[in-house]
Amino acid sequence: MVLDFQSLTGVLHKLPILGAETDGQIPTIYTRLVKQGSAKAEITLKVLSIPHDPADKFIENYIFINREHNAIDFQKILELRVRIFYLE
Repeated sequence: MVLDFQSLTGVLHKLPILGAETDGQIPTIYTRLVKQGSAKAEITLKVLSIPHDPADKFIENYIFINREHNAIDFQKILELRVRIFYLE
């Protein structure tokens, strides 16, 4: 899943110049926005792929992977984990 996302990010980086007849310059602000957005999404995918049992190890891994963690984001991760658990 993370590798697929990295491929998608690569396409997003090239999106402004896809189909262009000349090699254009990709706007810096676009590149920065793609990097910021994809970094947060990639962290979320990595955290969701961590085994949730035992719970204390899951929390340690979450804090290790997501250096900018907070309680609201952790709650959202837990809600996603519950949804994924019920889909499996």
